[in-house]
Amino acid sequence: MLLVELVREVSRPLALTVRLTVNVLVGHVISMILYQLLELYLGIFYVWIVVLAIVIECFVFFIQSYIFSRLIYLYLNE
Repeated sequence: MLLVELVREVSRPLALTVRLTVNVLVGHVISMILYQLLELYLGIFYVWIVVLAIVIECFVFFIQSYIFSRLIYLYLNE
């Protein structure tokens, strides 16, 4: 029974870490694909859209990091 509890305690934070990492990487890849497509079609207006997208991406990253840290805190306090 001890082994099962140990695996459970280790797997939860590990799974959250993997999820956060994958979310950030996939978001980055999708952003880069969209930036390349926008650059082809928008020309000079591309810069302002990219700045806005980077700000939004940073906001999403901070929200994901906050949720990740809160979940780790809650799991460790169980």
